[in-house]
Amino acid sequence: MWENVTPYGERPDDGLRVVATAQLREGTRHRAVGNEASHPDAVPVTPTLEDGSSGS
Repeated sequence: MWENVTPYGERPDDGLRVVATAQLREGTRHRAVGNEASHPDAVPVTPTLEDGSSGS
């Protein structure tokens, strides 16, 4: 699970499946599922129920 913020209108283009987005003042936050993110600003995050994971 990865998270990063992109400018409005852009999506991460690294082969990850985006499962959640949120509009922020600085752009769009994307939460994505995948083994590795190629975007330099992507950070690993813990899945939540909102991401479709029970955490177990």
